[in-house]
Amino acid sequence: MGPLLGGGHSVLQGAHGFAADNLVSAKVALHDGSVVTASATENEDLFLGLRGAGHNLGIVLEVEIKAYDIHLDPWTFMTFVYNADKIEQYFKAWNHLEDTIPDPGLVVLNGYYRNLPHLDAEKPVLVMELIYQGHDTAAPTYISAYRSIGPIHEETITNIPWNTLFDTTNFGRTNRVCTPSQNWAGYVNAIAHWDAASMRESYDIFADLVAMPTYNTSTFIFESYGRKGVRDLPDEFNAVPPEERNKYIMLAAFLFWFGDDETELAVAREFGERLQVASRNGEAAHSYVNYAIGGEKLAQVYGRDGGRLEKLQDIKAKYDPHNRFGFYASLART
Repeated sequence: MGPLLGGGHSVLQGAHGFAADNLVSAKVALHDGSVVTASATENEDLFLGLRGAGHNLGIVLEVEIKAYDIHLDPWTFMTFVYNADKIEQYFKAWNHLEDTIPDPGLVVLNGYYRNLPHLDAEKPVLVMELIYQGHDTAAPTYISAYRSIGPIHEETITNIPWNTLFDTTNFGRTNRVCTPSQNWAGYVNAIAHWDAASMRESYDIFADLVAMPTYNTSTFIFESYGRKGVRDLPDEFNAVPPEERNKYIMLAAFLFWFGDDETELAVAREFGERLQVASRNGEAAHSYVNYAIGGEKLAQVYGRDGGRLEKLQDIKAKYDPHNRFGFYASLART
């Protein structure tokens, strides 16, 4: 439910939309201790707000949510690794694929910059991970495009069942992002189209960052979880901002380090902000609220349409007038 309240991206969104799009009803404890039901027929305004801005409104006690049968087709996980001289070709290929294939099926693109010393001991590499299900997808076209760029390393794992997919694809509890006791600062963007020059600039900044031992496990990720399922619904369907449905490529500089040194924190913030600005390519800032670092302007995480933001603030004022649930990206009027 935590991710759902802010939208909820997933590897299934190309078929089923955001997690928030699949909420049917919820019982919610409000600021005064009362419990109400929110659905399409009860407290409809609360129901709309829960799905995308829900952490503002109360404590969710119980939910009814759409569920789907597990598809029997197994998943495949392919990894392509490139030297940095392939950056321009890599992002040009990505743009072409997204522009020419309106519905690739369940194909997830997870790219990143990262230090992988066993493949390049001197500088960060560029990686593309393709995660896809079954055979009725555009995956072969994606594979051909990324293979033609000339990877220095390629690896394929096949016949992955759903219940082991996340561990296999490095999203499990034992993987890098879940390392206990580390600092994790995320500087995020959402865009609709790649600009290769911006990503080259971002790579150079990132390379300077991870050359410092303190931050050398950091990563800069590029995610595209699928777009048809989330675009099949109208912008006003719930509180998930239109930008999230239409700027479906997410970028995030995830900076990892240990300890509580204030100087190291300041360095991380400086690099994170530089990476965020460089990779934005001049587009109006939009950040997925679940990835936001805090302090973003409300329009940056909830959408730039003035009427939408005002409506969400009205819902906030009605159901949480004292801002009891204002610890993160609060919609309370100041």
